[in-house]
Amino acid sequence: MRRRLPMLRLALRLYAKRRSGSKDTCSMPLPIECQGVTSIIIRLPRILQFDSEEVVHSDYAISFDDLKPVLTLHKIKYFTLDINYPFSLDNQQLKEPAMAWPELEILDLGATHGWRKPSAITLPGLLPLFQHCPNLKQLGIAIDASHLTYELPTDGMQARNISCVEFSNSSIKAPAAVAAYLAYVMPQIREIYAWHTPTLQEYPEVDKYQPTALEPSWTDSSSDDEIEKT
Repeated sequence: MRRRLPMLRLALRLYAKRRSGSKDTCSMPLPIECQGVTSIIIRLPRILQFDSEEVVHSDYAISFDDLKPVLTLHKIKYFTLDINYPFSLDNQQLKEPAMAWPELEILDLGATHGWRKPSAITLPGLLPLFQHCPNLKQLGIAIDASHLTYELPTDGMQARNISCVEFSNSSIKAPAAVAAYLAYVMPQIREIYAWHTPTLQEYPEVDKYQPTALEPSWTDSSSDDEIEKT
């Protein structure tokens, strides 16, 4: 008797063809029997990576609808979506993968190439990930921290397993306040990465941010000068 082994890892490469006058599309096809999958890596081969300037101005963006097919796989521990496309996700939509993947350990949404458009996910928008994914260790995502008016969580919500965060080309203002917030909700964090490319310099909504900007504030993260716990 032939025995079918469970599928644990799914790696996809998207070979999308672009037609003149048509919108870009991104599909996430799934094999019929893959409920046991714990790792999904979706990449566009570098030979097919589109010109950055063209992608930034693309009408298409990765949205919640594109993620829906993989939200039915509840054993996911590692999820990487590494393609050179804009992303369009907000706080409410981020709750869906957080609730769908309780065993999640690594989440990477466009951290390598950036979101190409301003993120609608704020720092408090990350809290559902910490609440529903207690094993989360690494996070790669773009955020909007351009208007930091948040208070620290009063319920003690913390992500004690996260040691590495990549904020890609996030919009960040008031780095001292950001440092205070991150130090509170991610007490074990050791590495923060962010970057900026010349392609995005002409877009004022995407700020230049270097991780070293947080260093002077990190030791003072308990200060309540810019962010207050109530």
